[in-house]
Amino acid sequence: MSARTEQRVGIHQARSEGKVTFLMVRGSVTGADAEAWVRYVDTVVPQGEPVFMFCDLGQMGDGVFEPEGRRLLIEWAFRRGTPLTMAYVNTSEQMRTMLLLMQLGSELSGQRPTLNFFSTESAARGWLTALGAEF
Repeated sequence: MSARTEQRVGIHQARSEGKVTFLMVRGSVTGADAEAWVRYVDTVVPQGEPVFMFCDLGQMGDGVFEPEGRRLLIEWAFRRGTPLTMAYVNTSEQMRTMLLLMQLGSELSGQRPTLNFFSTESAARGWLTALGAEF
């Protein structure tokens, strides 16, 4: 993976730093957004390697993960077949519930992502580092 690459995904922002992919979510996540994220992650994380993600939902507002976006992300996690670890910051209680349900959907497809919620970026970075991520 390159040291640092950035890409705009619709109104969202994605970047990689070491072995961690950062997503800054703004508003709702559509199917097109999910497709673009999947392409980005598959470009910066070689197949067969674990995926570490840091997701900041602080600018999501009243946005949601639209059904097509949820479906595509769950299917991608299954197809990828490698460990998927996600740290979330600035996440509302409603969004936490939605993400936990998406985790269960992924589990039913045979892949169980590891996810956790944090109030600070430093806590999220510490957790990802403890699980093997390199920044």
